[in-house]
Amino acid sequence: MVIERPPPNRPWFRAPLRWITFLMSTRRIRLDSTGSLAWTRLDGRRSVAELATELRAELGAEIEPAEERLGLLIRQLRSQDLVSYPGWDAPREGPDSSIGPQRR
Repeated sequence: MVIERPPPNRPWFRAPLRWITFLMSTRRIRLDSTGSLAWTRLDGRRSVAELATELRAELGAEIEPAEERLGLLIRQLRSQDLVSYPGWDAPREGPDSSIGPQRR
């Protein structure tokens, strides 16, 4: 699966550094099979531990150590502004009852 980074949500004149970084960095990110499966399940309703349990049940030993791999994936996606984590990142528009990471 290939995911594409969205452009910054502010006009270029309000956040020029963010736009320069966006234009100079990779816009498309290719996920492996484990990352693809995790990406499709990042909905904000599951915690990382719950997601790890689900992936462990589906993938078995291939994903071990599951929590560490998911943590690394989520940190990388978050650094690319592809996921947000409630309580850490700026709130999104509208009501949010999320407990885990969610796609932006």
